[in-house]
Amino acid sequence: MFEFFRCVAESVLEQGIKGLVEMAPGGNYVYAVAEGALKKWQEKRKAEKLREEIVEIANCQLEKAKDQAVEAVREAVEKVAMAHGGPSPTQVEMESVQAYVSGIPESVRQSLKRTEDPTGRTVPNDYSLRNAEDIVKLLPARPPKFRPGQSVPGKNGWIVDELLGVGGFGEVWHARHERMASLHGAIKFCLGQTGRDLIHEAGLIDRVMAAGPHPNIVPLKDLHLEGDTPWLMFDYISGGTLTDWMHTLAGMAPDARLKQVTAALRQLAGAMAHFHSLPKPIVHRDLKPSNILLDRSTNTLRVTDFGIGSVTARETHRQERTGQSQRGGHLLSCLRGSHTPVYSSPQQRRGDLPDPRDDVHALGVISYQMLTCRLDTGPGPGAAKKLKQQNVPQPLVDLIVDCTSEELNDRPADGKALLERLTEIGTPADPPPQAANTSGKPSTSHGLSQPAEPAVKLPPAPKEIPTTISIDLGKGVNLDMVLIPSGTFMMGSPESEKWRSANEKLHQVTISKPFFLAKYPVTQAQWRAVMGNYPSHFEGDTLPVEQVSWDDCQEFVKKLNQMQKITAFRLPTEAEWEYACRAGSTTAYGYGDNPDILENYAWYNKISDGTTHQVGQKKPNAWGLYDMHGNVWEWCKDWFDDYATGAISDPTGPQVGFLRVVRGGGWGQPAGGCRSANRNWGIPGFRSDDLSFRVSAGPS
Repeated sequence: MFEFFRCVAESVLEQGIKGLVEMAPGGNYVYAVAEGALKKWQEKRKAEKLREEIVEIANCQLEKAKDQAVEAVREAVEKVAMAHGGPSPTQVEMESVQAYVSGIPESVRQSLKRTEDPTGRTVPNDYSLRNAEDIVKLLPARPPKFRPGQSVPGKNGWIVDELLGVGGFGEVWHARHERMASLHGAIKFCLGQTGRDLIHEAGLIDRVMAAGPHPNIVPLKDLHLEGDTPWLMFDYISGGTLTDWMHTLAGMAPDARLKQVTAALRQLAGAMAHFHSLPKPIVHRDLKPSNILLDRSTNTLRVTDFGIGSVTARETHRQERTGQSQRGGHLLSCLRGSHTPVYSSPQQRRGDLPDPRDDVHALGVISYQMLTCRLDTGPGPGAAKKLKQQNVPQPLVDLIVDCTSEELNDRPADGKALLERLTEIGTPADPPPQAANTSGKPSTSHGLSQPAEPAVKLPPAPKEIPTTISIDLGKGVNLDMVLIPSGTFMMGSPESEKWRSANEKLHQVTISKPFFLAKYPVTQAQWRAVMGNYPSHFEGDTLPVEQVSWDDCQEFVKKLNQMQKITAFRLPTEAEWEYACRAGSTTAYGYGDNPDILENYAWYNKISDGTTHQVGQKKPNAWGLYDMHGNVWEWCKDWFDDYATGAISDPTGPQVGFLRVVRGGGWGQPAGGCRSANRNWGIPGFRSDDLSFRVSAGPS
């Protein structure tokens, strides 16, 4: 049995089980438990044995942890009873302590995660356990409400299987479908007052979902706002947090760190600009390292909790005001990059209405911490001097000082303004930019150097619409397809394109063979003629089919090939899709660059009225294809491959085994989400009422 488990259990019993059940996450109680546990543990283990046991605990499986926790608590109860007497714990109290102790392995893994070991199952060479602060990082914040294997309230067939985090707001769990392994996500359960606050923010959450995707924002996929435990489901990002990445930054030379931090700030400012630039801006209000995740599949930083930041921060601020989060709690939250008041602006702390400059303040604090490698403090009066000691150039020093000023008007107005100043500053590794990137999107990944955009003469669009064929699906239903010529084009977007994303690197692609592509997205009548069922949320024979996953699309083309007794039908590749969408154009949309006339070609959030529309009602592109912009997203054949960074190159590798490409935008997208180059992705089993596909045929 792990001696550490028994020492923690004894310390909990000595401090009082009631304190465990009622404690504020990370507060004085857990600090006292840590002090007691360390003293007992050091009496029974030498320093090298402590390290060895931590490695064993980090690699402990869930069932073993449960068994060892039960045994540790039983022995601790017997020992404490003999030493101190008093009434025996109730069964409910025993189970609370057991749940708390069994959560130690996950807390240990979280504390040990770092770039060289994102699993958190090994310890660094210089790892030591010297004081209570070191032990606090190994302990759960409080006993979890849920247990692995428990059903997700309001989501039939889904269970939670791994605790990802506990805080003042509630708990975050990895959740999955019991029968479909490809369906999974991270669910944030908001408990108590935080849950009640969340329910009142339904309108704001709806606005966040309507704003559409951004490569540096973790998308909100689902929600349940009823009952005692309302929750939100986000994409699961497994690469750790900005807090973890900062440990890597700490080991870099100042100049190398500067380049990485500047690139990261551009990404984060672009994410802020995405929501700050809306007609009614959305402010995060709880921006901090623990809410910024490292997505290793795309080598980018991604912000989570947009739309609920003010809700999750509210409980922390309440605890600060009432004194519930003291000493150990303050320390632990700093070490985990989650001490909200450090990042909150003075205006936010005194209760002013949300302002984009609140987020600018938080980004200023985060940038200071990244450059100085200090998570436990924000910039004070000597900030400029400390930044200069790290070889930070004066323009960036001035920007960080402005961002973190107590005066609201000293700060850049919003994420877009911050991004413009960052672009103007550049980095020592880059030449001064010719023009500021004001797109509201980051212009780089973690590396700052930008490849030159290749100059290639594109083939002109054909003067006449290519050949069209019609496939009889039976029951009076046809599938019309357009012959797309072979050719060479520039895939992606130039840096000057409004709303562009970092994963839209401009590069030359050759489509070596002609192929057929459906004139419209697959309609409900076509789906029913082939599949015989009705999966869609919106009903109508001429509406595009939706609520179909990538796996469902594979079944459709399989049956279509069987019906036609050929093997030609398939999903288009991502390159084929964009080539066909552009139809010889080099502009943001197939018709040009002006988003003001997009409504002539697309159903998008400005005019869609929250629903799909009959295919073919808008103008076609130059090659006779309809609805390539808006109406519904369309699945493509490819795994999602970040060709902007080359981070994913092997489609059989584990990094890309859960993301497929979707293109085109949908009825809920803003104009920027319907551009020809805009890229998105989904897990193969994901379904949505704005997600469809169109059929291709021919060699790929």
